[in-house]
Amino acid sequence: MTRTTILSLASMLLVFGATAAQAAIIETESNNTLATADVIDLAGATADAGVVNLTAGDVDVFSIDLEVGDFLGVNTYGVGSVPPGDSPNTVVGLFDSAGELLLLDDDGGQALGSNFTYLSSTADSFYIAVTGYPDGQAAPLGSTFGAAGVFDGSHTAAGPYLFTVSVLPQQVPEPASCLLVAGGLLALLAYRKR
Repeated sequence: MTRTTILSLASMLLVFGATAAQAAIIETESNNTLATADVIDLAGATADAGVVNLTAGDVDVFSIDLEVGDFLGVNTYGVGSVPPGDSPNTVVGLFDSAGELLLLDDDGGQALGSNFTYLSSTADSFYIAVTGYPDGQAAPLGSTFGAAGVFDGSHTAAGPYLFTVSVLPQQVPEPASCLLVAGGLLALLAYRKR
């Protein structure tokens, strides 16, 4: 997604207001723990976005179910400053169903936004946690959610951010496609024998 596209989407959501009819990812407070995480249900779609608000001491936690082979993409982009991108300065982590940190990103997106991709090797529920810098930015992988300095809300960052989540399911070839490839290979072998 280009910076222009992100800015356009963020601007539209801000101008028209991020309501349930206009944005699929809706945050409800208090979603600061794994137990109170907001559920992201793509319901057949491959991507969703919403404008979410981060406050000082806040951690926004979202849960999502993934299947083996699903490719997850997460991006945050601060829209609380002019020019956009610098506020809030987000840190994003992905946690497994046991609450262990699988991956972490600080400033891997545009400006001070965060961005990561993840290929799921298990069918499970996962948790995406968004916090403000410096909370979580130095947490070692395998850390437990909510431990000191591990997405515990120890930050003063505040402001709205564009939050996008995409899931590309594992691509399983259709039977017709397999037959087409097999037919092509047989034709190629027959051609080589001439």
